[in-house]
Amino acid sequence: LSQDNKEVVVELSRETSFIQEIENYLRIEKFLRSETARNMKDFTMIKAKKAEDLEDGRKRSVEMLKDSLRYADVYINGNAHKLNHTEISSRMEEAMGILLSEIYVKLGAIETVKGSSDIKEVLTSSRHSGDIKLAGMQKDNHLALDEMQRYLQRTASDTRVSLKSVKMDFENPPYGFKANDVLWLLAVLFREEEIS
Repeated sequence: LSQDNKEVVVELSRETSFIQEIENYLRIEKFLRSETARNMKDFTMIKAKKAEDLEDGRKRSVEMLKDSLRYADVYINGNAHKLNHTEISSRMEEAMGILLSEIYVKLGAIETVKGSSDIKEVLTSSRHSGDIKLAGMQKDNHLALDEMQRYLQRTASDTRVSLKSVKMDFENPPYGFKANDVLWLLAVLFREEEIS
């Protein structure tokens, strides 16, 4: 397990009874498909009996696997985590949520998701007409605006900054912003004449 892999690892119990149950299920299934079984004198009767065994084994295997998953140890980015849920899908959602929050540590800076109509509104609003909308817009996602400003100040001092590079950097870790959010942030900064 490594922190570099950015992964969720579920370690099942060392209890092997469900693996033995699955192996038994697969052996019966393989036997029923074999030429040897089909050539047996009472194949139809054997197949009916084994079909019951197969269904029972499948049900037991599924239940045993579910139990194992409910109480399995979970590692996120190489670290053991005690999850709050025992229901399997809730455990996996919780684990993925933790993983995403550890990868996209600045995603929370976007408080309000923006769309193309929001971008258009920023670009068409009149900054000098006493329009209070723009000031209100700046309160939305103010942490993300601060991040964008710092990023641009840091990056622009070293090199020329392109829209493509800004989008790529802010859509990837540690940000994870959507393209429209990045464009909205740039539109607000442009409108406020913080960037040109």
